[in-house]
Amino acid sequence: MNTVNCVLSLKDEVGELFMLYLTREEHERAIGDMLYALQLLDKHKNAIAMQLSNFQQSNMIVSDQTPKNLQPLKLIDEGKVFNLLVTEEEANKALEDDAFRMSLLQEYKKKYFNLFIDDNTNEEPANDTPTESGEENVELSLNEKSKKKKRLPKKAQGKTRSCNWRDEETLLLLSSYGQHQNSYDNDDMFSTKPWIKPLSVAGNSVRLANIENDLSASPPCKKKKSDLDEAKINCLEDAIIDKQLKREQKAIYNERKLQIFEKIAESLNK
Repeated sequence: MNTVNCVLSLKDEVGELFMLYLTREEHERAIGDMLYALQLLDKHKNAIAMQLSNFQQSNMIVSDQTPKNLQPLKLIDEGKVFNLLVTEEEANKALEDDAFRMSLLQEYKKKYFNLFIDDNTNEEPANDTPTESGEENVELSLNEKSKKKKRLPKKAQGKTRSCNWRDEETLLLLSSYGQHQNSYDNDDMFSTKPWIKPLSVAGNSVRLANIENDLSASPPCKKKKSDLDEAKINCLEDAIIDKQLKREQKAIYNERKLQIFEKIAESLNK
C-alpha cells in the first residue's frame, strides 16, 4: 500500500506556490512527466476551489474564533454573493468608495479562486459548462484564448450538470433540423438541381435514382500527352544519341592508337 512520503512544490502561471503531498511513484512520475505534474496541480487547485466554493455558498455566520479586528463584508457582483473578512476601516471605506470595493473584490477572487481578471475591466469570466438552468455559454475570442481562465464549480449553487448533456444537446439539434426541413418544402428546388447529391440527408422525398446523371452519358476523353512529357522524351533521345556518338569516337580513337603501337613495335624490331 502506497503512503504519502514525498512533497512536491509546484508553481502555477502567476507564480503561486503549491505544496503537493504525493506517493513515491507519483513523485517520480511527476518529475519526469511535466504533463502529469500539471494534471496533479490542476486537480489540487480544483479541490481547493471546491472547498472554498462550498464554504462561500454556505450561509454560515462568522464564528467566535474569528479575530476581533476582522469583520464580515458581503459584496454582490453580477448576482453572486461574496463574503469577505476585512478590517473595520476597509469595510467603512468599501461602503463609501466603489473603486475600492471593486479592488477588494478582485483581490479576493485572485487570492482564493485563481481567477485571471483584466485590470482594465471588472468582468468576471463566465461558466463555460452547460447547465440545466439554461445558462448561456461564453465563447472566448481569439485575443482571450491566450489567457487561461479558471471557473468556479457551480454544483454548490444548485446548477448541476447532467452526465448526458452532450447527447441531449445533439438530439435537440437533430429535432430542430428535422422540424426546419418539414416546415420548408424544398423538393422542387432540389429536383431542379441534379448536382446536389445528398438529398436523403436533407430530408427530401426525391430519390437519387430519379436524378439524371449527365456525367455518365458523356464520353470519356483521351488523355493528351503534355508538353512536359514530350520534353522529357526528347531529352532522353538526345542523351542516347550523344552517348552513341561518344562510343563511336572512342572506338575510332582506340583503333588509331593500336595502329600507332604496331608501327612503333615494327620499327623497334628492325
